[in-house]
Formats: sequence, structure tokens, C-alpha cells
Amino acid sequence: MHNDTFVLCIDNRGYGVSLEQRKVYRAMSDPEAEKHAMVRVVDESSEDYLFPAKLFVPIAVPRAAAKAFRVMRRPRPARPVRRSRANTSGRALSRLASDD
Repeated sequence: MHNDTFVLCIDNRGYGVSLEQRKVYRAMSDPEAEKHAMVRVVDESSEDYLFPAKLFVPIAVPRAAAKAFRVMRRPRPARPVRRSRANTSGRALSRLASDD
């Protein structure tokens, strides 16, 4: 298996949280894993994990589509937490309610 190999998940029993059935994953070459009937697949976060090879079948993916799998998705930067106007004075919200 080489780096531009793609596999289709045909069974996710036992791995329902990690794998989606009928989803295409990029597979990485890992000769040691292959000796043990395992395949290394890359998820959306660009992390790679080992799974039993019997859960996948190799598929051909057009070159243009293969490029989409190589794009690294970067997490969005966290937005700063916006303080509510009612709490800008630094007083506890519970005190604001009792100040009436």
C-alpha cells in the first residue's frame, strides 16, 4: 500500500464511534501493520489509526478527488468569550439580581 491509497469502510462493527460505514478514508503505508492484517487510516483531523483490514476495501479515487484528502484541515481559532453587559462591572450575577 502506498500513500495515495484509499479505502472504503464496509463494516464498522466494534468501531462505531471511530468509523463511518460507506465512508472513504485515506490509507497510509505500514508494512508492519499489514503483516498483522491491519490497515492504517487517516481521519478528518489528520490523525492516523490502525484498524482490522477486513473492515475496508481498497478503491480507486480520481486524482482531483485525491487532492481533497491531502488538504490539512486546521482547527478554527477559538473566539474570545464575550462578557455580557450585565457583568461588566465585575459584580457577581447573583448580586445584580438582588440589587433591585
